[in-house]
This record gives sequence, C-alpha cells and structure tokens, in this order.
Amino acid sequence: MLVVVVEDDPYGANSVTEALGLLTRILDEGDAVDVLFLDHDLDGSFDYLPSSSHECGMRVAEYIAENHIQGVIIIHSENPEGAGNINRFLPYAKRIPFPKLKGMMNDGGLGFWHQDTQREIAK
Repeated sequence: MLVVVVEDDPYGANSVTEALGLLTRILDEGDAVDVLFLDHDLDGSFDYLPSSSHECGMRVAEYIAENHIQGVIIIHSENPEGAGNINRFLPYAKRIPFPKLKGMMNDGGLGFWHQDTQREIAK
C-alpha cells in the first residue's frame, strides 16, 4: 500500500515542490497512490494561506487532477476555506480535519492505518 502524506511537518512531503517531486517519481515509476493525505497550508506557519498562494495544497490538487491520480484522497486541512477550495477541485476527495482524523487513526477508524503504515510514513 502506497500512502503519501502532504503536510508541512517532517513526516510528510512538506512543501509543494517536494510533494510534486514525490508524485512525479511515483508516476514515472509506474506506481499508484493508494491513499493521499493532503493539507492546504504548506508554508510551515499556523496562518491560513489563500488558495492563490504558491505554497498551498491547491497546487498539489491541480497536479492530482491533471495527472488523473486515483486512490483515496483525504483533505485534512484545518483551514475551512482552503479545504473547501480543494474539495471543489477534487469533489471525490474526503474532508476530514486533522483533529478528527487523528482521533479516527487512534481509535482504529481507518482500516488501512496501522502501526506498520505509520512507521513507513515516518521514514
């Protein structure tokens, strides 16, 4: 199972450039993304970014759509406007704000999320 995390912390692809590079390598190698967690605000601050910013998840969402990346996409941003903009662009994506998502992971509410997956993402 290939899980991609786009999040501005050390455990994920933490910038637009890094996320696009990772997704390009995955596609070039002929692999498929099974699950993609997508944040909106990727600048490392706690401020909400506008969706017009070059350091936001909208750039990644555009890439996902242009390259027909399938799989489960979870928008985990706590920025309601930004998450909504991504969701309008990727209507099949699920919106689960991070605090709720974290609770679901800890409670076993995401069947694919287990200790081995967490360790792989942390590498």
